[in-house]
Amino acid sequence: AGLETEWTALGSTVTGAAKPAPPAGSSFTAVAQTSVTLAWGLGTNPADTQFQVRASTASDFSGVDSFSAWLAAQTTTLSGLAADTTYHWRVTARNHSGMESEARDFGSQATAPYEPAASSAPFHDLGSSSATVQWRPNGNPAGTFYEAQLATSAAFGGEALSSGWVAFLSTTVSGLTGDSTYYLRARA
Repeated sequence: AGLETEWTALGSTVTGAAKPAPPAGSSFTAVAQTSVTLAWGLGTNPADTQFQVRASTASDFSGVDSFSAWLAAQTTTLSGLAADTTYHWRVTARNHSGMESEARDFGSQATAPYEPAASSAPFHDLGSSSATVQWRPNGNPAGTFYEAQLATSAAFGGEALSSGWVAFLSTTVSGLTGDSTYYLRARA
């Protein structure tokens, strides 16, 4: 009793990676038609931790996926995404032994829509106080919302008549003044 042995080395282990942390600022730092840049923080992980980003069109990640490679950085851009499409985002950390953390969900972010393209016949069904206008989707998927405006000035200064947001490639705008020239523009 009271006597102690020398220490015997019994082995070593590595703890798993911790979940990545949300960044100090916005998670989504750049959004374009076919790409989104996501940023995150190390959390309690050491500087040599690697990360992988996953984007999915389904909140349970069973939809169309896009993955990044394993990265040492805390930001990446995923490209090749569909325009005007909502993606759900998550990031997983991996330590130097290859042990992965649980994924941290970063919510959802949609890609930007393309600007609508001019139709070969943008005006039809013209009346003295209304006009039906149309445009082409220019790569946007079905369900993209558009707004059309008509104005008597090509610079759209002053009062412009708006269609409001519509999920169609044409709409009727009312409130026009008879025997006037109108200019059309649209956005998605």
